[in-house]
Amino acid sequence: ELEGIGLVSFNNFGFGETVRLGREFAKELNVDSSGGAAGFGGGPMPFDALIDLAEMAVSAVGLEFTPSPLDTDRIIKAKFDEKVLKKIRLFVFDDDNLDSSERFSACFVGNDAEALPTVSYLPGSHLTPVYLRLGVDDLPNEAKDIASQVSGGFQNASFGNEEELNSLVEEVVGWMMGKGPSRTRSGRGSKKVAGLIDAEIVD
Repeated sequence: ELEGIGLVSFNNFGFGETVRLGREFAKELNVDSSGGAAGFGGGPMPFDALIDLAEMAVSAVGLEFTPSPLDTDRIIKAKFDEKVLKKIRLFVFDDDNLDSSERFSACFVGNDAEALPTVSYLPGSHLTPVYLRLGVDDLPNEAKDIASQVSGGFQNASFGNEEELNSLVEEVVGWMMGKGPSRTRSGRGSKKVAGLIDAEIVD
């Protein structure tokens, strides 16, 4: 028997919408409006031009995901009865502009409130589940000194927000343990959260 379904940053955009949202995703990665990636060398990448070109190509050939967003909505409505809906938890980040959780819930407008998915609102963005960390300390002892010399004092680098990832993990664990959402209202726009790149340099 199905114990539960957890949906983190649920997305059900069409192919064309996904291409257009490439700009939004680039912002999440701290890419500036000219397309240059902050903190990295080299010339700017023409993200806007590439996305415009991709958008025109998609429109010209009529590309679409299978199933399409509308077909996915119909499948959700057909497969998820009230018994299943009670076991679904949506995890939504306050600053996630790529989230389709409202669309998911809209498939069940008219249902009794007790037969709707529960929603946990959390601080963060679409990239909050992504956290990467690499440091000299992660290397074998015999390689640490060599790596430090070659890297010019580089010690650690990380991408993402560890605190927000931990909040997500705690919320998911709480749901699996039978707890309700820690926050049931969105704090959208309360603060700007994006992918962060931090580095530690030792002279």
